[in-house]
Amino acid sequence: AVLWDRGVVHDLGTLPGDISSDAYVINNQGVIAGDSSGPANYNAVVWDSSRRIHLLPDLPNWTASEATCVNDRGQIAGVGGPDANGDYAAVLWQKENAVPIYLAKLTGGGFGEPLSINNRGQIAGGVSPDPGPNWLPVLWEDGNLIELAVFGTDPYAIASQINNQGQIVGFSGQSLTDCPTAHSLLWENGTM
Repeated sequence: AVLWDRGVVHDLGTLPGDISSDAYVINNQGVIAGDSSGPANYNAVVWDSSRRIHLLPDLPNWTASEATCVNDRGQIAGVGGPDANGDYAAVLWQKENAVPIYLAKLTGGGFGEPLSINNRGQIAGGVSPDPGPNWLPVLWEDGNLIELAVFGTDPYAIASQINNQGQIVGFSGQSLTDCPTAHSLLWENGTM
């Protein structure tokens, strides 16, 4: 993981004993969310504004976690698991040292991937009933999972960013790599 600051690249390092790290997003206070990993571990971390790395708490039996987004209030969302169903689910840390809580899932379970959290605590991302290619765009809000519409019959869609007004952007298509025929989408006020 690296940070570019005023044209200078800074190595953010890893947790002690780890061999690699990833930085996914930075908030306006300079807090960076990502992960640090070793030969047998994959852990969610944040780097504070002074570039010190902090391990985010896990839940019992987790084998992997990653922090994929952070807002200006210090709330962090990401993925952790496996949960009781064996899924790697969407989770929320209310602050860096808080125990994570699972976000709502599809009926019947499945996987979740938060990609953006705004300063109101609304989280945009995707869910899938299995680790396969079919993903649905979603909004997590006030403990609820809200499925967002997709274009036509597209089987794959992701809500990738949400702003502080609750507007969400993303795309839908035939697959994650369906760039030629993918549809850019905006969801606002419950409408695609």
